[in-house]
Amino acid sequence: MKGGFILIICMMAFLKVVYAHEKAIKGPYKTTMTALTLCTKTTLPLQTRNPGLVFRLKFVNTTKTTNLVAGTFTVTRNLKNLTIIAIAYKWEMGKWKTHLTLPRLSCKTPVMTTVVAIMTNIKFDPGSCAVIKGTYKMEFDINVADHIWAPEREYGRMRWRLEFITKKNTITCLLGDNIVEPIKKVNTTK
Repeated sequence: MKGGFILIICMMAFLKVVYAHEKAIKGPYKTTMTALTLCTKTTLPLQTRNPGLVFRLKFVNTTKTTNLVAGTFTVTRNLKNLTIIAIAYKWEMGKWKTHLTLPRLSCKTPVMTTVVAIMTNIKFDPGSCAVIKGTYKMEFDINVADHIWAPEREYGRMRWRLEFITKKNTITCLLGDNIVEPIKKVNTTK
């Protein structure tokens, strides 16, 4: 799988938390990733020759409470001007409806740097915002990432489309499907 997968997943977690439909039922929750696929269409032409990113990732559902995307990715050369177009969807009335669009997120976007720092050891050049050449490890738990941003969430099916682009090409584009389910609060009073 090519592309900026780690950043995509991180942004998926952020986007899921940012948007909550006003009339929806929400509360304490658990988020479970159910699918991770490549997009069928991209904004810019897909980079096919001399890829800047090479991934070796696996989707791991280790227990009912732990759901990980884990693996390594190699940045084959410094990637300059890498940004993300992030779109959040919610399943409503039998189809995916757009709920939020965040165009052109970069390493200068505080939420992205926070999530990336927690989930991976990726390095950026602070001046040029280039992703530095090297091999990086990733272990991403969507439920943990979601809870960084909000203790309560809207319940339902969510989809996050994250497209990693440079000035001329799409490096990769991923769709991440998730279920946000209610959990019971633990009563600590007797």
